[in-house]
Order: sequence, then C-alpha cells, then structure tokens
Amino acid sequence: MRKFGFLEKLLYRCAGASIEGLAQCPESEHRKYGFIGAIILLTSLFAMLSGGYALYYIFQSQPYAVAFAVLWGLFILNLDRFIVSSMRKSDSFLARVRPGATPACHGVPPGHHHRPTA
Repeated sequence: MRKFGFLEKLLYRCAGASIEGLAQCPESEHRKYGFIGAIILLTSLFAMLSGGYALYYIFQSQPYAVAFAVLWGLFILNLDRFIVSSMRKSDSFLARVRPGATPACHGVPPGHHHRPTA
C-alpha cells in the first residue's frame, strides 16, 4: 500500500476522498482528488482572509476578526466539501449543475443602487 505525505492526506481529506480507497486507485485519481482538495482549501483560505479583513475593517478589533476568520474559513471548507462529496455523476446536465447553483448564487454580491448625481 502506498504511503501518502501530510500534504497529500490534507488535500484528499479536503476533497472528501477516502485515503484507504485512494491507495487502491491509479495515479490519475490521486491527481484529480489532489486538485479538487487544493481548490477547496484555497477557497476556504480566501474566504478566511476576506471575512477577517471585512470584520476588522468594520470593527477595528483584531481578536474578533481572527476568531471570525477562522470560523468563516472552516464553515466554507465544510460547505464546499459537502457540495463536492454530494455531487454524483449523472446523465442529465441539469442534475449535475443543480447542487452547485445555489452556492454559486450566494457568491454573487448584491448590486448597489446608485442615484444619479446632479
């Protein structure tokens, strides 16, 4: 059985893959789940940075910003892991797109209404 390094295990776990199952798969599956895990991990890190900065910008409190950043990053990490692990290969395009449509819509910021200046 192949031994995985720390970073590989971390990325596979972020992707929601089974380490024991991947040990029996070809190398192409390792790369696939490694890339999925990297994308999920980077998404959560960017969410952590942006959430922490936003809270610090508003309240000027470093402890609250750090606490919120960690919680927000973990929330996004688990949400992304759930979305990816719940997606199944299916025949219809809509059945594949539907689980990711709602989170994608949540990521779109609301529009700002600007009044024309005179």
